[in-house]
Amino acid sequence: MNEPKIPYWLSPKELQSLSEIMRKEEIKGDEAEGIRNEIGVAHIRAKTSRISTNTLIVVLGLSKGSIPLHFSDNEVTFLQNLELLPQKVKERLD
Repeated sequence: MNEPKIPYWLSPKELQSLSEIMRKEEIKGDEAEGIRNEIGVAHIRAKTSRISTNTLIVVLGLSKGSIPLHFSDNEVTFLQNLELLPQKVKERLD
């Protein structure tokens, strides 16, 4: 059964931090794989969506270049427990 996923908007810098951490081989498990997949899919989704990502960024008051990543509760909990993940990124996931 697939868990529902919620979009969390990350700035380009936050996404870069998350991507770098998730590249580490010692970070393993189903949640880690789901997060890695979502990072790749998020870029494509932002470029191909009928909804203007740039318009949403302005309306939501986000940083230019921000994109939404869709995470399940289990994936968010996994990320919140990663010691290497910067606190600023963890706060975006609250």
